[in-house]
Amino acid sequence: MKAWITVAAAALLLVPASASAERMGITIYGPGTTECHLWTGDQGVGGGAAYMEKIWVLGFLSAYNNYMVHERPSLSTEDTPFFFKWISDYCADHPSETLAVATAKLVEHLKNE
Repeated sequence: MKAWITVAAAALLLVPASASAERMGITIYGPGTTECHLWTGDQGVGGGAAYMEKIWVLGFLSAYNNYMVHERPSLSTEDTPFFFKWISDYCADHPSETLAVATAKLVEHLKNE
C-alpha cells in the first residue's frame, strides 16, 4: 500500500500546469492542477487523493505566509477547517476550476478581510 501511495504521489508531481493556472501567469505542480469537481468527490470519500490535495492547499498557504510575512499577519493554523470549507464551497460553485485557482481565491478573500 505504501508503495502505491508513493507511486501515486510521484505521478501527481509530473502533472503539467493546467490552462487555468496558465491564465494566472504561474506554473502549478502536483495536486494544484486538480479540477474542483475532483476535489469535491475526493473530499467526500477521503483517502489518499483527498489527503494529498489538503496537504497541497496547506503548502500553498504556508508559502503565502512565508513570502508575505512583511505584508500582513500570517494565516492562523486554527483556520484550517475554515480554509477547507471555503475551498469546498468555491469548488461546488466552480467545478471546472482548479484547486490552485480556488486556493488563490481563498487568499484573495483572506486579504480583503
